[in-house]
Amino acid sequence: MPVPSYTTTSFASLQQSLALKLSDISNVFYTVLELQWAIQDSLRMWNCITGDNKVTYALPLTTNTIWYDLQTISGSPRECTLTDYDVYTRIQNLLMEGSTPLTLRTSQFSAADLTTAVQLKRDEFLLRTNCTRTAFQLPVTPNVATLSMPQNNIAAPRAYWLPTAGTPFPLPKSDSFATTAYLNPGTTPADPQTFSSGMESILTVTLTPPPNAPGTVEFISTLSQPTLPAAGPTPTILEIPDDFVPAIMWGALGYLLSFSLEAQDKLRADYANSRFEQFIDIITKYPFVMTAKIQDIPTYVDAIEVLDYYSPAWRVTSATPSVVGTAGQNLIGCPTAINQSITLFMVANANVDLTQPINLGQEVLDAIVDYAAHTLTFIDGGAEFKESEALIQSMLTVAARRNLLVKEMSIYSSNMQKVGGREQAAEVES
Repeated sequence: MPVPSYTTTSFASLQQSLALKLSDISNVFYTVLELQWAIQDSLRMWNCITGDNKVTYALPLTTNTIWYDLQTISGSPRECTLTDYDVYTRIQNLLMEGSTPLTLRTSQFSAADLTTAVQLKRDEFLLRTNCTRTAFQLPVTPNVATLSMPQNNIAAPRAYWLPTAGTPFPLPKSDSFATTAYLNPGTTPADPQTFSSGMESILTVTLTPPPNAPGTVEFISTLSQPTLPAAGPTPTILEIPDDFVPAIMWGALGYLLSFSLEAQDKLRADYANSRFEQFIDIITKYPFVMTAKIQDIPTYVDAIEVLDYYSPAWRVTSATPSVVGTAGQNLIGCPTAINQSITLFMVANANVDLTQPINLGQEVLDAIVDYAAHTLTFIDGGAEFKESEALIQSMLTVAARRNLLVKEMSIYSSNMQKVGGREQAAEVES
């Protein structure tokens, strides 16, 4: 019996289906560009709520290098590619302000309004989700307890003490009340046992007790990103996962449509703000790396917050690391002592290449088209847009059924997908 072939759908075919759904096969009301980005963002949304686009990725490891940022490594399945100009284009199309970034057709909004809105929502997304983490080290001075943090530091939830001689270990978060009332380590210099979190300025950290010898503190932090120029010479990469960049679009639209006078549109502003909140809720549970292998040996993967609690020495380098730590949606921590490769089974960015086939079943493709049509109906506003909300529900319903089916077929799917949630839970408990 011949093996059945798997039928794929071209992007062009899906684009045609969307035009038909909108009763606009001649592109009178919606441009080809608008159809294309609506489908792309629909595919991204599908990946956000299902994590469907899973790949195997071989990440080269370098001797004594612990941290790898998959959002900045060229060719990574999670490399950041979308820019502020991509968001401006989408916003302007949904507001009927043209497709040339920061060049608007009317005086209802200015280029400065757009850059302000996008930057505010980008920064709020980073602050509330900690989705993009950065690892950096600060040297300490013996007998000095206070460290000055970088000016762009938003939050530093994890820290490690790296002594000049000896084994590194994690520093739990604490504050002046806890160290005085419970820990009472005194002020006699020794190896630090905690670092302050929350009580002092975000640009200052206090080590308790003060270090008695040279060393370094490594922080896993969320840093603010560069200010977006009002009319920059080049687009600026948004260093958040590509699939979640539409959150910035919706958040910015909610901000813009909350202006007074002719710019105000409460119905659409409330909707856009709710979509921004939806993306924030999704990313806190979003899977990142599912499994890992080093030298074909399965390697345990978990959030660094969990590893710190239950395996404090996990960061010590080894020729055959037994654990892999994850932080945010971008950082991989692998304490290797030699050059080698690690094979990651992970959720990649959605495949939105216009030239590539779309490997999804017809029942999913119908939902993709529904969601894209709903997004474009935002342009119309009013009752027509309100009525189209059933189309987004179509995608959410199909995704819920799809996720349930995968869970039933895969014995340990919940275990593989829980790492992101474990990171959030550990932060709350600590």
